[in-house]
Amino acid sequence: MNRDMKKVIVLTEGADLDALSASFGVLKLFPEAVLMTPRYLSKRAGAVFKDFKHLFRLVDEFPDEFELVLVDTHHVPEKIPTNKVKGVIVYDHHPLREERGFEGKVEKVGAATTLVVEELIKAGVELTPSEATLIALGIYEDTGNFTYEGTTERDLVAASWLLKKGASLRVLRRYLQGAFTKEQIEIVRNILSSIEKVYLGDREVVIATATLERYEPDINALLYGVKDLKEADAFFIIIEAQNKTYVMGRSQSKDIDVGKVLGRLGGGGHPDAAALKLENVSAARIKNLLVSYLREGRAPAFRIGDLMSSPPFVLPANLSVKEALMKLAEMGFASAPVIDEKGELMGIVSK
Repeated sequence: MNRDMKKVIVLTEGADLDALSASFGVLKLFPEAVLMTPRYLSKRAGAVFKDFKHLFRLVDEFPDEFELVLVDTHHVPEKIPTNKVKGVIVYDHHPLREERGFEGKVEKVGAATTLVVEELIKAGVELTPSEATLIALGIYEDTGNFTYEGTTERDLVAASWLLKKGASLRVLRRYLQGAFTKEQIEIVRNILSSIEKVYLGDREVVIATATLERYEPDINALLYGVKDLKEADAFFIIIEAQNKTYVMGRSQSKDIDVGKVLGRLGGGGHPDAAALKLENVSAARIKNLLVSYLREGRAPAFRIGDLMSSPPFVLPANLSVKEALMKLAEMGFASAPVIDEKGELMGIVSK
């Protein structure tokens, strides 16, 4: 980590409050850091960003060279100029499936923001009440006000420190108790009408799907309160939108590891909370794979063609090693075919 080099934080599409709050914490941690202006945030994160935008150091273009900072994810977003990236720093509470050589902090806590707050405490960074409130929002949202299964003592300690710095509970309530739109409620109704229940002995697993014009990250928060999901031992929500399919898994049973289940399909997370995003794979296909896996208790017998990317991801032979590694990280792959200028296969490169 080069303290003198510009650091650029890039949020994923539809980033939630945890990601936004963590990104602001990184701005406080590194005076040389800036945030690439986010184009699309979740509804709640968007409302917070609109009101607190004046506190962020924003840019719209990448500098000639920089260290890339990722929060609440370890997947490099698309359209990053990898030839300009001199290092990657990650603050994420979703465990890595494999070591990628990133700097930063990847540990299992309730919110990525908690990891950043721990670094702020260690560095002795001072915050104004408004700054403390902005950062606290991420912890409170991602832990469900400290009621979600993944909440840890470290999240409570981080929140306590922010309250000592003046974080306002009144402001937290204003943003975290916002009403959902009629459209969002209608989406939830459609999701619930598709529910299928799978029984593993005496364990109940709920699977539901929906096809949307655009992915709505805030739907996840609303679904937490649905009776059928709250009472299930585990549930999977599958949403297809704009050629992408998003899967959220949650478990309240030690016997059902949703991280392992979604890991079979390339996703990841904790035993009690995991996620997956695929392109050009239908929600119906993923649902069938999940049902097959859960009922048979083994990996589903799917074909490579069911999950492959089309057109296939390849690396040109003239890429530098660093650029190739960045491309692999960007796509979330451990290896890829290498082709020459004629499109002929030359071999396979692995991290």
